[in-house]
Amino acid sequence: MKISQEKARIAADELTKKAYENVKALEKAYIDMVIGYYNAQLPGEVIAFARKYPQHTSFSDYINFDGHGFNKEYVYVHPQVISNVEGYARALLKLTPKAAETLRKAKDKWKDAAKACEDLKRETRMALLNLGTTTRIQEKLPMAMPFLGSAKPKYPVPAVNIGPLRAKLEKLAK
Repeated sequence: MKISQEKARIAADELTKKAYENVKALEKAYIDMVIGYYNAQLPGEVIAFARKYPQHTSFSDYINFDGHGFNKEYVYVHPQVISNVEGYARALLKLTPKAAETLRKAKDKWKDAAKACEDLKRETRMALLNLGTTTRIQEKLPMAMPFLGSAKPKYPVPAVNIGPLRAKLEKLAK
C-alpha cells in the first residue's frame, strides 16, 4: 500500500521524537542559564523585598540582553522574574564577556541540535516517501511500521540504500 505525505510526516515526527526532546532540553538549559545569570546580578535586598512585598514589585515575562555578540536578544521566562528597570516591567541582563561566551556556546549548541533534528526529520520523511509503499518500508525501515498502521508485507522488496538513515534512527531509539 502506498503511503501518503501525511503518514510519512507523522512517522518521521514519531521516529525523531527523541531528537526533538533533546533539542527542547538544550533550549531549557539555555533559558535556565539566562535566568541564572539574571538572578545573580540582582541585589539580595531586591530579591528579599520582592518576596516580602510582591504586590509592590514589577515582574517581567522576558529577559532582554544585548552586546558581546548578542543583538537585542530576549528569552521568554516562566515564572516571571523581578524587573530591574525602574517604572517598567522589563528585565535587562547586563552581560560580562565571560557570561556572553557561555551563553553563546549554549545557544549555538541548541540551534545546531535543532537544525540537525529538522534535517533528520526531513531526511526520514523523504526516505519514507521514496520507499513509497509499506512493503518496501517494512523491509528497509521496519521501525516506521507502527506509525503507518499497516500489516506485514507479502512480497520481497528491491534494494534501496538507506543504511545511514537507518543507523541514525536506530541510534536515537537506544
